[in-house]
Amino acid sequence: MNINEDLLIITPISPLEAKEHMNLYREGRNKIDDFLELGESFHLYTFKYHAKLLLDMYKSPSDYPAFSIKYGKELVGMFIFSPGKYIGGVQMVYYIRPKFQGRGIASFALKHLSNIAFYNLKYLHIELHIDVDNTASKKVAEKSGFVSSFDYQGELIGTKGSGNFEIYTLINHLSSEYVRQIPRENWMKNETWKPGANFRTRRNLHHNRARRRLSKT
Repeated sequence: MNINEDLLIITPISPLEAKEHMNLYREGRNKIDDFLELGESFHLYTFKYHAKLLLDMYKSPSDYPAFSIKYGKELVGMFIFSPGKYIGGVQMVYYIRPKFQGRGIASFALKHLSNIAFYNLKYLHIELHIDVDNTASKKVAEKSGFVSSFDYQGELIGTKGSGNFEIYTLINHLSSEYVRQIPRENWMKNETWKPGANFRTRRNLHHNRARRRLSKT
């Protein structure tokens, strides 16, 4: 079923959405824990807890906002900005309710919020950290213009998590007016950063999991 993009509403998350937010997580806790892990008791948290959580998000520094995704009046998902693995970038984490998945909502929201990350927040790049077995999220990333740039091994999270992740990146190619300046000393702190070498698309994706090797850590 196709969606009507005119009914999609993307706004900064608000404490007024606490009840919907609580229901979203309770409904989707098993699905969320496929590749994200919220803890066994997360669905037991109270309305008061969710209200405080959203209030903290609402008041959080503007560099790392959280957004609600609504279709008409129904909350169908959320996107959260968080620190990236590499200096100057931002990571996006998102969740779309199961019955709204596969309808282009994640791709639409990702493209819209990528513009906010570049034009408003002036990040140098956006990162999506995707488990190598999460094919649905890979398709969303590729459809939105992201390319697989890095592999790394992380903690085993979620019920289907493999511990192997791909970082899909989208680079900010806008003019200098929309590119944040990073002090040299901050660049130097990131020992894994290699100017001119990072964010090259990997050539060998090793689709056979038994032969897959991590190229970077």
